[in-house]
Amino acid sequence: MKKILLIILTACISLTSCDDFLTQDPYTTMPEGAAISDNITANYALVGIYDQFQSELLYGRKYLVAPDASTENIILSPSNSNRYIAQAQWSLTAGNGDAADMWLYGYSAINAANKILAKVDAIDATEKQKQQIKGEALAIKGMVHLDLVRIFAQAYPGNERSLGIPYMEESIIYDKPSRDDISTVYTKIIRDLSEAAGLLQSSEIDNGPYRINSWTAKALLAKAYMMQLDYVKAKPVLEDIVKNSGYSILSNTNYTSAWSKRYNAVSKTEFLFAIANLSSDYGATTSLGYIYLQSGYGDLRASDNIFALYTDTDVRKTAFFTAGTGTSAGWTMVNKYPSRDGSSGLSDVPMVRLSDIYLYYAEACAYTNDEVNAIKYLDLIRQRGDASATASTETGDALKDKIFLERRKELAYEGEYLFDLKRYHKTINSAYDATGKVYKTITYPSDLLAYPIPQGELDANSNMEPNPGY
Repeated sequence: MKKILLIILTACISLTSCDDFLTQDPYTTMPEGAAISDNITANYALVGIYDQFQSELLYGRKYLVAPDASTENIILSPSNSNRYIAQAQWSLTAGNGDAADMWLYGYSAINAANKILAKVDAIDATEKQKQQIKGEALAIKGMVHLDLVRIFAQAYPGNERSLGIPYMEESIIYDKPSRDDISTVYTKIIRDLSEAAGLLQSSEIDNGPYRINSWTAKALLAKAYMMQLDYVKAKPVLEDIVKNSGYSILSNTNYTSAWSKRYNAVSKTEFLFAIANLSSDYGATTSLGYIYLQSGYGDLRASDNIFALYTDTDVRKTAFFTAGTGTSAGWTMVNKYPSRDGSSGLSDVPMVRLSDIYLYYAEACAYTNDEVNAIKYLDLIRQRGDASATASTETGDALKDKIFLERRKELAYEGEYLFDLKRYHKTINSAYDATGKVYKTITYPSDLLAYPIPQGELDANSNMEPNPGY
């Protein structure tokens, strides 16, 4: 069995609440042996992982921004404050700090989930409570491994036996794990997410969407299948969510305003899972929105390439973009994460959205000769964005390309576009410089499509193989 990476000497389970869904005051410190002993302390430990997710080093920023910064959705600002330059230019090295942070803190979150899983069967709790705790921990474990393998390995299709990442089954320090192949990693991700979906409640709990329920686990499972291009297995999972979850997509009229509110403002709408951010734990300059907003760093700006994809009657053009002013006049700024409560860049972070599920379902249908449903769910997103959009009539490859394009438009700046390009082996144009020139064009196959394994991990672990080309 894989144990914990040597680079992680310990992984502290933070027991500070990231939201108000626990009524008890969380502990600040507890002895290791007593930290997870009953339903209350196990839930504190889970909340600690969600709290870790707020970090800029995880889903609070880097896991969403770094992939998008590598694509033609972005212009690197001429006044950039030295952030995400290597990603924009495709010039990462094993010594890159962003890659090291994403590796270290991703495995730290996995380690915390594994600590819960090691103790949950013996805690003082009802069987139903144990199932919920175990299900959330398994879903977290599967989700983070999925993102790590998408980042640090080649895409699954055609590379099944290539180097993946270590899939960490336990939380024991000082081991020196080797890398599982990509196929093995996906097999274990699917195993854990499938078990999680069966254990978890289907209803929102504890102030959802800020805790994982069974629909979130199913959505993550479907994503793992779609990363493999396994449409046959993905389709029934996606269809179950679409038809039975009770969630609904945002409407045209409330689409823009929804991004500037707490995502739990309307129960069972659009956001299956999100990272909560409150004024009381606002990350300020480390927040997701701050990297894009003119009132923040404004380091990464929207490219003309993506802005031109939206019609003037598409509500997303207003929701996602805003014009620069003053020294930024003439630039298009990303406004998908607008400021809330008077704090620049303060917003919740979308992790699983129903619109993503609709488009995955349309894609799975298109590739399984179900073009009627492919068009239906594609157009639900297209015509929600632009009520004047005419019905789709494309078939075959043209329909598949249209769905791919719609995923780029709908999920812009949510960290998905790069991985869509990777799984289909499409040519990737990097970000633009301030003059409008693409830094680099990446064609498949390329060693650059997998982030370098951090040098610190290579130095600490003699069994860790580097990615080719670094």
